[in-house]
Amino acid sequence: MKKDGKILVVLYSHPELYPPTLNAVSSLADHYEDVHVLYKQHKKDEWEWPENVHLHPVGKEIATRAFMNSPFWKRMMAHFAFALRFLLLLWKLRPEILLLYDPYPVLFYSLIRPFTAGIRPFLWYHNHDIIEPEDIRKNRMCRILSAAEKALLGRIDLFTLPAVERKAYFDLSRLKSRYFTIPNFPSRKVFSRKPHRQVGGDIVVGFQGSICSGRGLEEFISLLPMEAKGKNIVFSITGFCYSESYWDSLNNRIGGLKDQGIVRLNAAVPYGKLADAMDDVNIGWVYYGMDSSLDHSMGTASNKFFECCAMGLPVLYNSKNTFEIYSNFKWAIPVELTMESISRSLAYLVENYQALSDSAYDQFTRELNFENAFLKVLKILPGAN
Repeated sequence: MKKDGKILVVLYSHPELYPPTLNAVSSLADHYEDVHVLYKQHKKDEWEWPENVHLHPVGKEIATRAFMNSPFWKRMMAHFAFALRFLLLLWKLRPEILLLYDPYPVLFYSLIRPFTAGIRPFLWYHNHDIIEPEDIRKNRMCRILSAAEKALLGRIDLFTLPAVERKAYFDLSRLKSRYFTIPNFPSRKVFSRKPHRQVGGDIVVGFQGSICSGRGLEEFISLLPMEAKGKNIVFSITGFCYSESYWDSLNNRIGGLKDQGIVRLNAAVPYGKLADAMDDVNIGWVYYGMDSSLDHSMGTASNKFFECCAMGLPVLYNSKNTFEIYSNFKWAIPVELTMESISRSLAYLVENYQALSDSAYDQFTRELNFENAFLKVLKILPGAN
């Protein structure tokens, strides 16, 4: 039986841009009567939510980058409208649990909290993506957000991060509550279909996510054409690109290939259709550079890494990403951005493909899934059943 209580989840983005949020909300909906989600309308709503999840979008639909590039006064008006809607929902719902995602909701809550006398929910803060230390030094808004975040740590009831490496970026001496790491593992509900991977003709290496620099995309393309065990390598890129200049650069690099068909550029797909979109892929490309604190602390925060696992895809990743947990996975192979390193690793994966694919999916179903990772949190949430 579900607990007769309300949860309010607040994020200053669209939940479908953060698959781990989709998983968390769906899991909470299994244990509580009503889950409300307050968010920015940064994309079209496409996710199929449980019936007891109630959506509260704020503002007209506008892409994230377009919003960031809008005039200052428009962004300030949007901030005010969101904070006001947040306050009104707190008054109306009086939630038992308040889950804040990332710094903006933290800042808004700190501003409206004086007007919420008598409303003191179980306060949970989950940080998706840390603020880069360099941005805190250079950007006034980032300094304000960071200060609000630090102040909140002293009054929350639960603090969670997606990777243990991210703890180094927070002053946990201020924390007086429980802390847990909730890895960005995919959900068994989303990846419920057992994959039947096999090596046929060409070997398709697939990337999915934000198409940008620091993901080894242009470097991989520059090494093509390539073979592994006598089979041609095709590079499939699926996702969205915020930078027109980077997109043009990528297309120019592809245009320089003798056979341009060995690189496929595919538009981003709704998260629920990701497995279908990656159906013809044999090997996942999950390469993070070392250009930012986010990359240095990625670890179990990489949902893309573990989504490959859930789809039965062996993975190639940056050998400089020395996260201890990655060494536990036989299906994940570290590589350098050289022809020798990548072709050698591809040959090994092709030769042992079926066993490695089966091992990846088996490890997902047994341990590397969101439901398993979320159990420890459910045990301490008030009233969870």
